[in-house]
Amino acid sequence: MRTATPAVERQDLAAKAGRYTPSGTSLDAILDPAAHVVIVDTSSLTARLGLRAEAVGGSWAHQGEAQLAARLSKAIQSAYGIEPMALSPYAAQASAMQKLGLRGSMSVFRAQGHEWDCVILSLARSEIEGRTILDEMYQHNYVALSRARCKLIVLMNATCFRPLRLLGALLTRIATLEGALVVEADPAWIDHD
Repeated sequence: MRTATPAVERQDLAAKAGRYTPSGTSLDAILDPAAHVVIVDTSSLTARLGLRAEAVGGSWAHQGEAQLAARLSKAIQSAYGIEPMALSPYAAQASAMQKLGLRGSMSVFRAQGHEWDCVILSLARSEIEGRTILDEMYQHNYVALSRARCKLIVLMNATCFRPLRLLGALLTRIATLEGALVVEADPAWIDHD
């Protein structure tokens, strides 16, 4: 993943929204302005807590990822004073995030033509049988991954997405990219009964 221009490459949240001071919490690696792309592996939400995506009509919602998106949104607002945009390829997940206070949450389809300084992308799946919209539609993937000007946080179950072409390749390559990292979600980051 490379930026389009050197000017875009120099953008980060600290430059846009002020100085970031680490809070001493386990979220600091995600909030670090030097980490432009962060994949938060939500596999632990399924493995440890049993939280799974649920079919909602023809869409999908994952309450654990929606809660995590809300928690990250609050942390970003506190650290930088800006509200990130929360996106998902699934309208049901965008709705779940809205219900948790992420007012502007929307589907990736609706996000076409827009950009935000910080984007939280929730892929909202814990199991996949066969191909999915994310594996089939490269344009959808491009839109989802290119809406952030400064910081992109992708919430995804790495175990689930590793076999897919584009997202599997991203997971494999992410560790070699400067300014990119993979962080395992801590189940303590969300409320679970």
